[in-house]
Amino acid sequence: MNTSLFEHEIITEMNSQTKNRYKIMRKFVGNSKEKIILDLGAGPNPLSKNALAKKILIHDINNSFTNSPDIIVDLNKKNFPLKNNSVDIIIAG
Repeated sequence: MNTSLFEHEIITEMNSQTKNRYKIMRKFVGNSKEKIILDLGAGPNPLSKNALAKKILIHDINNSFTNSPDIIVDLNKKNFPLKNNSVDIIIAG
């Protein structure tokens, strides 16, 4: 399994479902050190947490789930405020 995406191994406090999500994401994303990651609907456990990336953008519908999302928008009501091709990897966990 490719572990280059993360600085740290999965922490033990995560439940088994979250651990499994991290493992699956690692497999599909691969090396992202020079990439920009957009984590859609990050919620309380962003899948991009501890990722090694050029930049990570956290999105959520509001800021009550994450500490401070970079982008707060309801995707059902508004257009997303990023230009086309401005990110390399999109995670929607």
